[in-house]
Amino acid sequence: MAPAWQAPDEWQKDGSTISGITSLKTGAWTSMLSAKEIRNGKEIDVVIKTFSAPQEILEDPERIAREREKFLASARLQKQLSDANAPAWIHILRLSEDPKNTSFSMEKCGASLQDMLDRKVHLSATDLYQITLSILQGYEELFQRHKRSHGSLKASDVLNVPGQNPPTAWPTPPPRAKTTPPTTCTPWA
Repeated sequence: MAPAWQAPDEWQKDGSTISGITSLKTGAWTSMLSAKEIRNGKEIDVVIKTFSAPQEILEDPERIAREREKFLASARLQKQLSDANAPAWIHILRLSEDPKNTSFSMEKCGASLQDMLDRKVHLSATDLYQITLSILQGYEELFQRHKRSHGSLKASDVLNVPGQNPPTAWPTPPPRAKTTPPTTCTPWA
């Protein structure tokens, strides 16, 4: 249960505190929590992703260990990318590999692409172009730095960071041609 979550001991050694913990969503193996972290006197909004084994799997310690290692491998990779200032990756603030409290925290950002799709948020052509470029940038950073692919990108993995666009190294959308659309259009035309 989300309110029962406690910050791992190693997260508190520097005097930081985490408060205001609320549940955002729960998946098969993870939970997402919203919280406030005070570090060095500065309060920031964070999201905490925790690893938790489903009740029906508790009797299978090998599977739990495998799934936990997948969770950690993904978190370590994201932390390496964000620590190397890869702009398409959300910054991981802390990572706990404690088997009793496996979790990581990251800077809170906007809604995921899945959230926007679920809410039927109108996305302009420019918005879609920027989202696509950001995803491609993330793929490129992952391949350039680690020579691997993402593996299982889902719309819920694509997070919106308000006010940020892909870097200027990416091309801007081409200007739209001023044409009159055809009166009929079918996929077989």
